[in-house]
Parts: sequence; structure tokens; C-alpha cells
Amino acid sequence: MHSHFPSGASVMLFIKGEQIFAFLIRDFSGFALSMVLNHRNSADQEAIFQAMIKKPARDETGFSRVWGMVYDLKDRYVVHD
Repeated sequence: MHSHFPSGASVMLFIKGEQIFAFLIRDFSGFALSMVLNHRNSADQEAIFQAMIKKPARDETGFSRVWGMVYDLKDRYVVHD
């Protein structure tokens, strides 16, 4: 099977676990915030949703490293008709 990915693309597919975890926290917290702001909740539900809202730790170095790998691969993938 022929792959259209450049040889360095496997590096792009490797993302640190911390970055995936940060994404999941943002998604989970966004859901909880939506529930708090847009729905009528009981006091118990409100407390649970408030406890779900967290801010992930920032990892600027890791983000920059992954973004740099992704950016370096721009224009290297070609869609064949």
C-alpha cells in the first residue's frame, strides 16, 4: 500500500500525552460550563458541574515543539485526483 504521507509524517502523529490530556480537560470543562450556564440544575448537579471545571496546565514548550513539527510539514501532503 502506497502512503501519501512524507517520511517524517509519523513524527507529526506523535503528540505528547500531556497535550492530549489538556485537550480532554478543556473539552470536559467546556461541557460542564455549558451545563452550568445553559440549564436549570439542582444544587447537587450545580456542585458536580462546578467541580468538573478545571484549567489545564500550560506547556508552551511542548505546544511549540508539536506545532513546529506540524508547520514544517505544510504543503508536503498532496491530494491526488
